Amino acid sequence: MIRRYLLFVALILLTLNASAQVRKRFYNKDNKVIKDSTKAVSYSLFQKGSDSTWSYVKIDTRTNIPIERGTYLDEDLTIPEGKFVYYQTIIEQKRIDDHHSSIDTIFRVKETGVFINGLKEGVWVSYFVNGQKHFLRTFENNQLNGLFEEYTDSGWLFTRSNYIKGLREGDSYIFKADSSVQIYSRFWHGSQIELKNYNQDQVYNAYPGFNFEYHVYKYLKKSGIPPAHGNVLVGFIVSESGMLTDLQVQMGVSPEVDQAIIEAFKNSPAWVPATVNKKRVKQKRTLAFQYDTTKEMTEIY
Repeated sequence: MIRRYLLFVALILLTLNASAQVRKRFYNKDNKVIKDSTKAVSYSLFQKGSDSTWSYVKIDTRTNIPIERGTYLDEDLTIPEGKFVYYQTIIEQKRIDDHHSSIDTIFRVKETGVFINGLKEGVWVSYFVNGQKHFLRTFENNQLNGLFEEYTDSGWLFTRSNYIKGLREGDSYIFKADSSVQIYSRFWHGSQIELKNYNQDQVYNAYPGFNFEYHVYKYLKKSGIPPAHGNVLVGFIVSESGMLTDLQVQMGVSPEVDQAIIEAFKNSPAWVPATVNKKRVKQKRTLAFQYDTTKEMTEIY
């Protein structure tokens, strides 16, 4: 995998001016330039192009994974100019079978956009770790000005509105998963002057009402299961009485870990059930945990 990242960096350098000297600069954890490479958490490679801008890529020293790339107007790399791409590091887990999965470290695009003389201009797009679009924002002179959209990690449009000189203006919508409008608002110079809710149902999700993550972690620690690391995805139903039923491991680490987690869920105290208009209802839930026997298990969503 590291070879792939080094190849990526090499391909970037091949697109630069071959006759120009490539310079290197080191940065500490506060993103300050330092000379001691042993204390650096990242470094940049940059060189002057034929158009007098400085082509640049920044790389994480620990993983050799790119962090960002773009161009600057100045040698000190303080005035960004042109298209920038920002990357995010992801621990990718792929299902092999019901109780096994593979884990790899990859990088994906986190955000893209354009600077003009150091200011954000035009459409900027950010992405979830799964590659789905998250935000679409429109800028003029570093201010929000134009279309603004937010998407869910499953790909459907959640909100749409418009900005003028940094203030929300005109029609604004919140959509349901079926693309119908749930809430309509109208803004004038950033102030909401009209609101209509098309879904008046009072819906409250089920929740544990106690430290559920610690309960599962403590149960696993007592189980004496062998060392393991990875994400465990569990689907279940919270009944009207708050009991956890229909437990199913949708992505696992090992048979031992998966079974221990199921037992921990089965022995959980009752949750606070979901309600619709104050009436208790069943609700299907999915929880994912990052499991590591060297650390406490933490819920990731």
